[in-house]
Amino acid sequence: MNKDEVLSARVPVGTKAALTLLAQRSKKKLPAFLNMLYEAVLESESVKVEPTAVVPGPHKMKRLEYLLPDFLEKPARQRAEQLDFKLAGWVSYMVQAAVMREPVLTNKELEAVRESNRELAAVGRNLNQIARAINEEVASGRKLTASGLLRLQSLQEVNASVAELREKIDQLVIARNRAWGNEQD
Repeated sequence: MNKDEVLSARVPVGTKAALTLLAQRSKKKLPAFLNMLYEAVLESESVKVEPTAVVPGPHKMKRLEYLLPDFLEKPARQRAEQLDFKLAGWVSYMVQAAVMREPVLTNKELEAVRESNRELAAVGRNLNQIARAINEEVASGRKLTASGLLRLQSLQEVNASVAELREKIDQLVIARNRAWGNEQD
């Protein structure tokens, strides 16, 4: 059960009457209306913390202690194990992700991302080969039909999308490595 605290405040003459009137208009009792007001103000004024910038260079790991309610220990350990982490490593992973606001991939996730990028590269190479074959036909004097031109344009657009996606994946890998203090690509 939540415990409430009492907050008393002095206000200029007429303020209480004005707040009471506003509360009545919103069909709330004064305490509920005041709660709504301070919650809105606190939410709008909540602390805005900028993501932590990556500091280049090798970093030493520092041991920290933290407290966790006992009922969360087992599910936290299970979640860590699902990701092939020990609990302390997983907590470190979660803190980095929250503070840096950049992706912090596990080694398994990183390898999956790299594999998908290799597969995209293969798709891109295949698209280039198809487009090259069509262009060679045109260069040899064979005229392309309107639908052939559309297919060639479509291939070029898909190829550009693949290249863009590969670039985004590369940036994800770079961000992951920076977040873990690992500058290798």
